[in-house]
Amino acid sequence: MLRCVLEGWEKVLGSEHPNTFRSADSLALVLRELGEYGEAEKMYRHILERKEKALGMDHESTLECAYSLGNVLQDLEKFEEGEKMYRRILEIAKKTLGPEHPKTLASIYNVGIALQFRGNHAEAEEMHRRVLKATEKAFGSAAIETLRSMNAVAIALRCQNKKAEAEEMFLRSLQGHERELGPEHPETLDTADNLAAMLRNLERYDDAEELYHRSLEAREKILGFDHRSTYTTLWRLAALHEKRGQFFEAEQCYQRVIKRLSTTLGEDHPDFIRCLRLMAELKERMLTNQEPSIVDCEAESYANPHIVANAGTKVARVGLEAAAKIGVDRNGAPDKLGWAVRLMRRMSRPGRGR
Repeated sequence: MLRCVLEGWEKVLGSEHPNTFRSADSLALVLRELGEYGEAEKMYRHILERKEKALGMDHESTLECAYSLGNVLQDLEKFEEGEKMYRRILEIAKKTLGPEHPKTLASIYNVGIALQFRGNHAEAEEMHRRVLKATEKAFGSAAIETLRSMNAVAIALRCQNKKAEAEEMFLRSLQGHERELGPEHPETLDTADNLAAMLRNLERYDDAEELYHRSLEAREKILGFDHRSTYTTLWRLAALHEKRGQFFEAEQCYQRVIKRLSTTLGEDHPDFIRCLRLMAELKERMLTNQEPSIVDCEAESYANPHIVANAGTKVARVGLEAAAKIGVDRNGAPDKLGWAVRLMRRMSRPGRGR
């Protein structure tokens, strides 16, 4: 359908008309959501070439397309090329918008993420701290923009094995997200997943499992099981079960994902294929009693760069309105304390310190 609309606009209005660009952008986005990353990359390159010719590289629409292409390159694990794209956008943003403009800060944030994927964790930390310092100055320490940057810094610290500092940063970020966006907001859940991974690495398995279960229940309720972040959390829970030697529970998690994805995304989707591979690796470990390798399930959750770039957007307003929600606990009773507060209280008990 979208291809037909795009072809129609191209015939009637030409390839460089705003309506044609909008249809092309929509088609590229759908291709990415369907997991057809190669086709999405071709589409975005085609759009970017036309927009750069018609509008110039410093036009907002052109930069948005470049952002999207950078994201697809990350999906395809073309991290070096993705980093170059983000750095190109950053240089333009600094010249046209200034060093502290929200979109410039978003570009620095994106470069940091690209560096993280390439394993340059120290440089990634430096980038994210630059954004954190700027957002604290512009919006205050409690603002959601600051909390997003704090989460990114924590991820970089964790990857450098700076466990104590990373844990403290994750806890501060989670507390702030709960306060500003509410306990069931997707960004709060992403931060909870990151903290859970940190706790898992510290062998605090019970606390990690509670966070994963709470995150999974909230995601299924709000986003549905078909949403990528929902079944990614289930993957992470499976990895935790593997780490604890609970192979039957891990297998159940994978089977649930496989069954659902086969009917929703299809057996050719990259996530379905990836889950099959994880299941096969689990079965092999069950036979050989090997130590689980969980790198595939540890991809950290970052805030959407487009949300970061638009301070005070509708997303943030909706999140602030949701802050009044108190949620429920595992038994369905009112949960008046946030996850981070309850976790910190448990940690303060004898024998539960770091």
